[in-house]
Amino acid sequence: MKKMFYLFALLSLMALPLASADIITPGTVTIAINSQITNMQDFPDYTFFSISRHPIGIGHAIAISESGEIEDSCSYKFCSVSVYAIKKELFNENYINSLINSSHDDYGVIQELENYLSSNAIKVIEKIRTSETISAWDTKTSVKNYYHIDLNSVKTTPDNEIAGRNYLIILMPLLLTFIIELGIVYLFVRGSFWKTALYVFLINLVTVPIANLLPISFSLIIEAGVVIVESFAIMFLFKQKYIRALLISFVANFFSAIVGVIVLLGLFDYLF
Repeated sequence: MKKMFYLFALLSLMALPLASADIITPGTVTIAINSQITNMQDFPDYTFFSISRHPIGIGHAIAISESGEIEDSCSYKFCSVSVYAIKKELFNENYINSLINSSHDDYGVIQELENYLSSNAIKVIEKIRTSETISAWDTKTSVKNYYHIDLNSVKTTPDNEIAGRNYLIILMPLLLTFIIELGIVYLFVRGSFWKTALYVFLINLVTVPIANLLPISFSLIIEAGVVIVESFAIMFLFKQKYIRALLISFVANFFSAIVGVIVLLGLFDYLF
């Protein structure tokens, strides 16, 4: 029997990269970044407009309203938006956009556009990001950047950033992992249910938030680490031999991985 345990432990260690510890979603989501100028009223003689640039061209010029909300006409992931100030009597949105439209067919027109901007407009903000790719389990749901501008300098970073967050994104994997691992651990240890529930909850209270907040690029290391950490916790808390504790940890995380994949692929809604 001991030989079977050692063999299973060896196979478990070899298969650690295949197990997704504590429902870590091996994916990412893209959230929008909105930006706003906070002091446009300080420059009543100027019109402000944005132009987006991306690897395959230039987006349309868009005048910025009195609210200061910066719009962009680019849906590409790698867009970078710049904001210009221009005297109201010099601003000709139709002319600027005609140059931009012509540049799609004739890249020589881009130089004419740049000459027009350098001669008549003042760049006040550049490198405005319009989106951010984050872990699928990151609590961040939105970003709002605020810029306090000065006509004598070009800003490249916002003066203030406010992120909207949804902490249920963390609570959901914690709850799912707790339910799954409680059932599996209880089947193995057969002790007091409430004592088992308390220990499993404490273990997951430590491992789940850390695993879900660490960078997604280290997912394989995180997954292996959680299985090993939980195996030691199970060994000490439930007085199990290490090989058996490793088996319990691996099985628990294996099934939580299955749930993680179901949630990731959206199959949960389809099945239920």
